[in-house]
Amino acid sequence: MTCLIVHPQNNVNDFLTYSSIVRYICSNNEPNIEVHYVVLKKFEQYIDYLYSGIDVKYILLEELSDNSVLRLLMGDHKNTKDRQFFGYFDKYRFDKFKGIFQSFFGNETKFDPYQLYEIEPSVWTNYFSFTRNARVEKSKWQNSLARFKFKYNAISSIKGFRLPKLNLTETTLNVYLDSMFEESNFFESMIVIMNASKLYLRHTDVFTFFVYLLHESGSFSSEKSKTIHLFHQGEDDVPFKIPTCWKQTLV
Repeated sequence: MTCLIVHPQNNVNDFLTYSSIVRYICSNNEPNIEVHYVVLKKFEQYIDYLYSGIDVKYILLEELSDNSVLRLLMGDHKNTKDRQFFGYFDKYRFDKFKGIFQSFFGNETKFDPYQLYEIEPSVWTNYFSFTRNARVEKSKWQNSLARFKFKYNAISSIKGFRLPKLNLTETTLNVYLDSMFEESNFFESMIVIMNASKLYLRHTDVFTFFVYLLHESGSFSSEKSKTIHLFHQGEDDVPFKIPTCWKQTLV
């Protein structure tokens, strides 16, 4: 027996959202069920970062569309009844969630899959796992960071926000994450984030979601001195419970 997982894969944020769901499904399936997981080839490098240690077979596709999914369902997965499909593709499910996405959201791309598919919100943080790539970090970033003679702050994209003056002293540099990292090397930002003395984050930025998941999974447990500062427009606009140890500023 097999279980097939398909979820939206438009950007990094989709993987930060769904990686916990994938790990949850793999951890809670019966031992006799083989889990197959569709991943776009352009995001193949995320596998080692987010899915280390789980028993799953990856199906790499050039595109994620009706045609590519139907080819799977008419081919190797024609007998697969356990279809853990999310977003636009839930129309191919067989359970009570069949077609629920378009019923509620139509062509919208922003929605909460945990609420829509009745998955405990705690799964997002409890099942998140991240594995660093020491080889890539050392070869691409370690020497660059070593050339910084001063401490540095890591700042996520905060364009359009009125910010208080950051304490930029002669012993502090500001490093902008969004100018250094993009989809292809996003998770390499881990070494910069972990070595920054302070993190300045915007509430809707993808780096903020990444830092939040790292924080909740205990990645910062040995770095109690790290300051994390979140700029937002009100707690209702922040899609997670702000940790009490984070500093906050309304903008």
